[in-house]
Amino acid sequence: MALLKFLANRVHLARNLSSSDWLSLFEAWWILLGFHLALRWVSYERLQNLAPTAKSEFVDPVGLFSVARKYHSLVAWASRLHVLPMTCLVRSLTLQRMLSRRRMPAKAYIGVKKTADGIQAHSWVEVAGEQIGEGQDVADRFAVLQSRAGY
Repeated sequence: MALLKFLANRVHLARNLSSSDWLSLFEAWWILLGFHLALRWVSYERLQNLAPTAKSEFVDPVGLFSVARKYHSLVAWASRLHVLPMTCLVRSLTLQRMLSRRRMPAKAYIGVKKTADGIQAHSWVEVAGEQIGEGQDVADRFAVLQSRAGY
């Protein structure tokens, strides 16, 4: 019964995607794969140095956040559909790249925090100072190690 509910939900979500959303989902799937493989052979620092920075052409912050949230959902969905497990770093780099290619001011962050079990790390994306797809306290919970604008 749970499987039927799961499949029905997926079909419902798929029906609500436009053709451009399907293309973006396909793009996200491939970019996820690219970053997943690139981070195996190239350091994060070197990968960031290869990335151009994008200048924003958006002036409407409400529209900006709406578009950014839509792409966050598409990247999350592509990540769940992927054959490889995708980390938050790979998802963040993918979202940053997709937003920057659309001339949106996206900035990726890597943060850490100490827990009883050791050190925990997390990566997220901000657009105009707002965390996309995260709780508003993510920057408070993690000490920022590095951030990078554009991709």
